Order: sequence, then C-alpha cells, then structure tokens
Amino acid sequence: MSRLRVAIQKSGRLSDKSLEILKSCGLSFARSKDKLFWYGRDFPVDVLLVRDDDIPRMLLDGVCELGIVGENIAREVMLERNNEDGLHCLRKLGFGHCRLSLAVPENMDVQGIASLEGMRIATSYPEFTRYLLNQHGVVVPHFAFKQRFLGGLSLGLNGLLQSLALKTFGLKCAKPYSSGQHQAQHGPSVKRHEAEARRRDNDPHCSGDSADPSP
Repeated sequence: MSRLRVAIQKSGRLSDKSLEILKSCGLSFARSKDKLFWYGRDFPVDVLLVRDDDIPRMLLDGVCELGIVGENIAREVMLERNNEDGLHCLRKLGFGHCRLSLAVPENMDVQGIASLEGMRIATSYPEFTRYLLNQHGVVVPHFAFKQRFLGGLSLGLNGLLQSLALKTFGLKCAKPYSSGQHQAQHGPSVKRHEAEARRRDNDPHCSGDSADPSP
C-alpha cells in the first residue's frame, strides 16, 4: 500500500495545533533524526514538517497528498502558479485566524479603495493582493518586493503597506479586505490514493489486511 504524506508547518503554535489534530485521529509517529519527517507507526500516514509557504507548492507538485496551511498562503501560491483550482479545501480547522488588511500612514488621506490606484505596495502576498484589488477595478502595476511586514517598514517605502497584522508604527487600517484560517487542503496526487482505495474495495481477491505491491 502506498503511503499518505501530510505536510504541516515545521515549528510554532500553528505546528502544534496541526499535530494535535493528527494525533486526535489516532495517528502516532516516529521522528527522523532531522525531525523534519515523521513516519507513521500504526497507519500508512507520514508527516513532512516544512515552511508554511512550501506546503501548497508541495501539494501542487505531488510531493505530498494532504496539507494543513493558511487559506491566504494557499491562495497566493495558486495565483502565482496560475492554477486557481489546483488545491481543494477539505475542511476549515478553526484555528490560525487572520485578517489581511491594507495599511497606510496615519497622515494619508484615503477616500476609498480607488485612491490606491497606481501606488507601490510592499507585501508578502503580491498575487493575492493584486487579485483582491482587481476585484474592485484597482490596478497596481508595481509591487516593491515580496517581504515581511517589518522589512517593508525598515526600508521606509512610500505609499501603501500591506500585512497580515497591523502594529503600532504610525499606520492605520485603510481597508480590511480578506480573512482566513488554517485549512486541510489536498492536491492532485490525492486522486491516485482514492483510485487505489476504490480498486481494493472492488477487488474480491483483495482482503482488508493485504499489502499493495505497487510503489
């Protein structure tokens, strides 16, 4: 029987939450020496611990079948790959809630989202931000760079700053425009496992404890 691979964030509070969900399903794992691969003990389910933004890429590339990842990150990578239907949400998991907001300097007069036309944006999510602004007919031709929030502030960029969390750095929220949470996602390769399971179920010669010789 081929094994099911699940990718989760490798460290932090969200990693702990993801592991709690897997263990609540009765799964237990043996850790590798580098602690980045956990081998399933009782069921053919293994865990890969990786960077959060690598999870949707690994799903789309067929490296793993399932992943627990933030909705915003999944959307960013699908738009980046021009493959908006490449991943499918199995279930929203109720943790890792966040709000994607547009932030501007407090002294900037913003009358509406149309005021953002043509501005430069510093963002960790350029494709998702472009997509959301385009829904309002706002075209932003240039993104300063793909960088985390504090990096954008330290460079003192003029114009619009966008981040998942607003801090007290003399900024105000111009518009909260998206929210999300962690989800269980699956990629294209999960269909191979589904087909294999159906084949076993329909094969009268395949018993419940027999091993599948295919890789």
